[in-house]
Amino acid sequence: MKLVISGFDPFGGLVCNSSQTLVEGLALLSQSRAATGWAATLDLHTLVLPTVYGRSVEKLQAAVARQTPELVVMLGVAPSIRELRLETQAINQISTSLPDNDGYRAPVPWIDHKGPATLSSDLDLPALQTQLKDLGVDVGLSSNCGDYVCNHLYYEMLRFSQRCSPACRALFVHVPDLHGTGDELSAAREMPQRLNDLAMLIQCLTSAAPV
Repeated sequence: MKLVISGFDPFGGLVCNSSQTLVEGLALLSQSRAATGWAATLDLHTLVLPTVYGRSVEKLQAAVARQTPELVVMLGVAPSIRELRLETQAINQISTSLPDNDGYRAPVPWIDHKGPATLSSDLDLPALQTQLKDLGVDVGLSSNCGDYVCNHLYYEMLRFSQRCSPACRALFVHVPDLHGTGDELSAAREMPQRLNDLAMLIQCLTSAAPV
C-alpha cells in the first residue's frame, strides 16, 4: 500500500513545528520497517508543506497526483492537546484575522461560498480510535479542525479526493506540541512515544482489514 504523509513548517512564532519533526522522524523510521511493525509492502512518502493556504494545497495535490497513493494523512500541531486527535471533518470556514506564512489574510470567513458546509473523511474513525486505544495509543476524535491552514488543507484535499482521486482516502491528524516548553531535552524524550503512536496509526490504516 502506498501512503503519503505530510506535516507543516513552523508558523506563528513557533521555532519548530512538531508535525514537521514527526514527519521527518517517520521518514527515518520507515527505512527500518522491521522496527515499526509495518507491512513490508508499505510504500511511505513524506513531505513538509508551507503553512500557506494556496501553496500547501498545491504541493500536496501534486504529490498525490504523482504518487497515486491509497491513503494521504496530513499532520498538524495543536498546542492545547496531549493526544493524537483524529479529525472527522473539515469545515467550510477560514480565519479572517490570522495571516499565513506568506502574509495572506482571507477576506471572507468561508473557503468556498458555494461549497458544502462540511466534508467528512470516509474512514471509519470511531473504529480506528478503538483499534488504537487497544494498542495503548492515547487518541481522541474531533469534529472541529479549526479555521486556519490545517482545516483549509483538509477541506481541499477531501474535495480533491472526491472529485479527482476517489481511490485515495484522506485523514487529518492533530499532534501535540513537542517543543512548546522550549525544553528540547524533554521533547527528545517524548519523541519516541509520539513516533510509536503514529507508527501504530499507520499500521492500523494499512492493515489487511481496512477501517
